[in-house]
Amino acid sequence: MKKFISLLLVLALVSGAVFAGFSGNASVEAGYNLDDGAWGFTNKKAFGIDVNFLEAIGEKKGEGDIYADVKATLKFYFNNGDNKDLASAGGNTADVIDTFGVEAKLVHAKIVGDGWYVGIKESVDGANFATSAIDSVERDPGKPNKLGYDTAAKDYFADIRSKDFVKKTDGVEIGVSGFVVGLSAKGNAKTDETHVFGSVATPDFAVADGITVKAGAAGFLQKNSTTDKAGGSFSLKGAYDVDGVKASVATDLVYEKTSKFDADVALNVQVAPVALDVYYATVSAYEADAGTEGTAASGVDNLLSAKVVTDLKNFDVPVVVTLTGKDLINKQDLGLKVGVTVAEGLTITPAGGYVINTKVWNAGADVEYKTDAFTAKVGGNYKSTEQLKLNASIESSALVSGATLKLAYEGKDVLQKIATETTDLGKIVASAKIAF
Repeated sequence: MKKFISLLLVLALVSGAVFAGFSGNASVEAGYNLDDGAWGFTNKKAFGIDVNFLEAIGEKKGEGDIYADVKATLKFYFNNGDNKDLASAGGNTADVIDTFGVEAKLVHAKIVGDGWYVGIKESVDGANFATSAIDSVERDPGKPNKLGYDTAAKDYFADIRSKDFVKKTDGVEIGVSGFVVGLSAKGNAKTDETHVFGSVATPDFAVADGITVKAGAAGFLQKNSTTDKAGGSFSLKGAYDVDGVKASVATDLVYEKTSKFDADVALNVQVAPVALDVYYATVSAYEADAGTEGTAASGVDNLLSAKVVTDLKNFDVPVVVTLTGKDLINKQDLGLKVGVTVAEGLTITPAGGYVINTKVWNAGADVEYKTDAFTAKVGGNYKSTEQLKLNASIESSALVSGATLKLAYEGKDVLQKIATETTDLGKIVASAKIAF
């Protein structure tokens, strides 16, 4: 018990030194719902970052031309919940885990030579170069985690990657002159079980002035009494950066014996004043690496999306035009947004969209006026399904140092729906927010 109390005292002392590592906010809202008449105060609190109260790092290196290099960490930590991102992306916060404890971690264990190394900690993942910069789903920050704190909002972008190439497995990692090879093999001769996995990734090669390429490949074989799976992947990325012109193209190709061949391609081109993104995937139903990316538009065949942003400020024209096309083969969701700075601090952004598949269109505009003292916004959007969204707000961080005061109105559907005969006039909220 004395040791436990001593540990708590140490954590209490060191926590003051790392409090700046926290990121979050606390707020109070006073609101009135124009539909159901509900009114009153609401308190909210949020933070979503890992905090190390105490971390000790140790590393030992041998001597000579060939030597061992081992690095490990020991930390006391708190994590309030970004370790189940895929579940959170789907709105399921039940799996978001709040943890407070002690973690001992082996960072790496290598045998190192001149220009090479062998890591004996684990194998490495297969390469994954192409990810959509357009298609995404948002994690709903409104649902609290197990401790009652709201998780931070986060976007999850569409990707294609076989789940058999995601998790690191037992094996070795070999590095030679920038090349990285992963190898994992295990099985059982008596039960005829086999699981073999291998991957390789190249460094960036400069093939010409401003042009670089890199590649990666992986393959696996898994066989037991109930499973007979095999597959492989190949990834390639090229980049160009010369005289203000930047471009990159990346692709991942995945084949599995039990399914089919799938691939995705991501293209990005930046030539002032235009930036172009294009993404195509044969299917966007594969799982992504848990903790980094999630799957948007899951299960969509032939996902093709594109976005063009034109910023004319370098030509002394205060206009930014964004044209977006999501799922152009199936849904055909088109969007146009034009941001115009009509005066210092005053920006008007008309926007509209049309979904060819459903023939649903929308149109609206946002107006923002920003000064050193306050920011005022007003906007509206009308959908052809007889929905009208209105919003208005004024906020200031100058009146109270360290706090943001805000008065806002949000109406999700201020028109009466003919089919349901319901209204959503929205709510009026006054709030004070302190971020740290």
